[in-house]
Amino acid sequence: MDSRGIATIDFLFTIFLTLIIAISTLSLIETNLNTEKSIEEDVSGRMILEKVANSINQVNSNLPGNIQEIHLPNNISGYSYVITVRSNHITLEFNNKKGRTVIFPINLVDFNMEYINEIKLYSGENYKIKKCLDEKNLNVIQIYEV
Repeated sequence: MDSRGIATIDFLFTIFLTLIIAISTLSLIETNLNTEKSIEEDVSGRMILEKVANSINQVNSNLPGNIQEIHLPNNISGYSYVITVRSNHITLEFNNKKGRTVIFPINLVDFNMEYINEIKLYSGENYKIKKCLDEKNLNVIQIYEV
């Protein structure tokens, strides 16, 4: 081959190598952006979960009659979510993800003062958390939509 043919092969090899490096870099950037979005969702979910847990614990720590109102955001990164409150923990579920945090043990009752195992809180709603006494003078927690 003459020198012009070798220069063309070198040029094609350089372009091919540059394309491979560019594709690899773009793939790495896309992975980092997806990871960053996932971390943002996890942090947002954890903040909502901790806000609800703190409100329940604060009401539970005070005297009967204490009430707090909470507003749950409409979504987490565009996904609706459900929070399940049980006697000793709460769970947040959205976009095939699940988070859990522990709360002080409580006795949950519904609006009619009947004992229940769990209550579900839905995104975008307002709720009141109230500490009351039942007919046996035991402390109970009511959570109801406003």
